[in-house]
Amino acid sequence: MSDFLQVFAKELSLKFEPDTLKKFESSSYENLKELLNDYVYVRVMAKLQTVDKRVLYVVMKDVYLYHIDMLWIKHIDEMEYLRDKVGLMGYAQIDPLVMYKKEAFDKFQTLLWRLKSDVTTYIANFDFTVVSQQSAPLQMQQENG
Repeated sequence: MSDFLQVFAKELSLKFEPDTLKKFESSSYENLKELLNDYVYVRVMAKLQTVDKRVLYVVMKDVYLYHIDMLWIKHIDEMEYLRDKVGLMGYAQIDPLVMYKKEAFDKFQTLLWRLKSDVTTYIANFDFTVVSQQSAPLQMQQENG
């Protein structure tokens, strides 16, 4: 379990306090999911509270659009592969339409999960201070003139 927590912390740039780490390690799987979700939510929301709302909007929009674009391209490629694969399933006495619907649904659910995961990871690791510093001169120019 501690290997998982180390990878999880590294992925999201988190540092667990010793007490928190012990609490996580002694938790059941279901409880750990909830604890980690709450822990990440609190940390990310605290980070987002320090950022100007206009900067946050621009960054979040760009992050979501980038990840949706990349994941959608990958999804289209996977669906093309699935179409070819399902065509061959008819030879194996499996109903191709049922197979396609099931696999397509699973792939779309995976797409949604990856989007949530990738955006959360990116935002957790994003340095908003750099963007805020870069946007400060632009905001002053807009206000002055």
